[in-house]
Amino acid sequence: MSEAVAHGPTNLVVSLEDLHSITGDDQTLWPVLPDWHELFAAVCGRIGDTSSAHPVTRYARALSKLRLAHHNQPELPGFAGTCLALVGWIDLWVLRNAPFVADCDKSLGEAVDRMALAHVNAIAVLGSERDEQVVHAAWRALSMCAIEWTNLVDEVVHGQPAYPTGQ
Repeated sequence: MSEAVAHGPTNLVVSLEDLHSITGDDQTLWPVLPDWHELFAAVCGRIGDTSSAHPVTRYARALSKLRLAHHNQPELPGFAGTCLALVGWIDLWVLRNAPFVADCDKSLGEAVDRMALAHVNAIAVLGSERDEQVVHAAWRALSMCAIEWTNLVDEVVHGQPAYPTGQ
């Protein structure tokens, strides 16, 4: 099963073997899920590019690269399908590894994607917008993604019901 899926100019190629190695059974390497600091670092491109990185941070980094490529080239071929696949792979990791995932009705993959999109938007606004309120709103949206992630991790890893964020 060496089938590979190429995803346009983002140079994101994932084989079925890669998927197995990323979602493998070695639980000793990583915590169940990264905290928001690690997730944000991956979205910013600081971590997540090595084979030793947590699978969710690797997918977060890939989503961030994809979102940035889409921002720069809105007609990016294969964007929607690749985005859905990455979100799905995060959800698969969570399903296989988080003890209380059955109690959660939200997609952690979609939460990662929202953070990646919010980061791309915040960086774009920071570089082009002079209105302080617009810049503040973009960065606040990104911070709300960090809060959402923390709540979701607490819910699926520790069984703590999500705290309403008022979004």
